Amino acid sequence: MRKNYKLYDSDYTVDPHVVEQLDHCVESAPTQLCRDSNRYTVIKSSSIDCTRHTLAPLIFGNTRMRVVEAAPLTSSLAYYFALHLDDPSPYHPMLHLGLTSGMLVSRAIELGLDASFIACQWDTVDHEKVNQVLHQSYTIPRKVNLSIKMVVCIGRGIPPQQKHGIQTMKLLSGQTAQYRNSINQEGPRPVHYLDSQG
Repeated sequence: MRKNYKLYDSDYTVDPHVVEQLDHCVESAPTQLCRDSNRYTVIKSSSIDCTRHTLAPLIFGNTRMRVVEAAPLTSSLAYYFALHLDDPSPYHPMLHLGLTSGMLVSRAIELGLDASFIACQWDTVDHEKVNQVLHQSYTIPRKVNLSIKMVVCIGRGIPPQQKHGIQTMKLLSGQTAQYRNSINQEGPRPVHYLDSQG
């Protein structure tokens, strides 16, 4: 059973052979080869560095609680899942994003790692700033602008705390970020229909 982690051990290193298997999982995920099957992308961050500490806080946070998501700041690996910005027909790209991220989390768990889906985003994301960081740090063509929808964080999770206090983290970018190592248990849950009626 997968556990959700909001914080990871930033000193943990994933074996390079395991990273290769995770990358292969992303590369071999099934997609529908249709006209819009290439309008999603996965960007890997394999080190906790200034780029990640600049990029992740621009996207992942909770506006109501005024905290950033700490998992992408502390996990050994972060795989960002993105669509083309302002895509007028995002159905297939979103489908592929879901399939690939699900396979990646499943594979990470099979390999004995912890993995979390993080999709909590600020109410307003400055996509221009996000794409500036992406274009400066990755080999993404300048004409391609992306909208990061979620991140899969992989490594060694630190169990959530019972108390819901806010903590502060010093980022490599020189800024500080407030976060919580607790899972939100409030709000309605989805309804599942798992019983078959003969």
